[in-house]
Amino acid sequence: TFADVDRESSRIAAALAERGIGPGDRVAVMLRNVPGFPLIWLALAKIGAQLVPVNTNYQEFDGAHILRHSGAKLVVAAPEFTDLLGRIGVTAVVTPDKLRTDAEPPDFTPVPELPVNIQYTSGTTGAPKGCVLPNRYWTTLAISLATDFPAVGEDDVILTAQPFHYIDPQWNVALGLAGGEIGRAHV
Repeated sequence: TFADVDRESSRIAAALAERGIGPGDRVAVMLRNVPGFPLIWLALAKIGAQLVPVNTNYQEFDGAHILRHSGAKLVVAAPEFTDLLGRIGVTAVVTPDKLRTDAEPPDFTPVPELPVNIQYTSGTTGAPKGCVLPNRYWTTLAISLATDFPAVGEDDVILTAQPFHYIDPQWNVALGLAGGEIGRAHV
């Protein structure tokens, strides 16, 4: 439910804040398609930090480039990636199961131009490049997708087949949240 998403993302936001993550910090996330990935993304937005999705197929070269270039303060990764991250030299790694707390997240007011993501390209023409996507990008896109095209509402179901580190699944999460909220507002 929307309440579950809000509650879980707030819990993760508080746990990240307890680890010293706050406005402007970048957090790399290297997870497969699990519910924790979009919840961490929303949690980071709740505290003004930025998601840096890391392709789960990366090896040392591209992984090291993304992590160094992005300036990620922390990496949230599945246990299967911790050896790779260690070989790259990343020491600030936490697994999603360690992001638990009963605390409340700190107060934060989103700013339209504050970055929410640094989305890296696939690197087909050289090293992957970071695209900075602010709050305004996500809210404008989500509302447009929910109300204009494809006009998704609360009764629609979205299937996402791509890995969450690509941008399309993130669009679908934003669309699903906006579509459900807009649909409920018109009932």
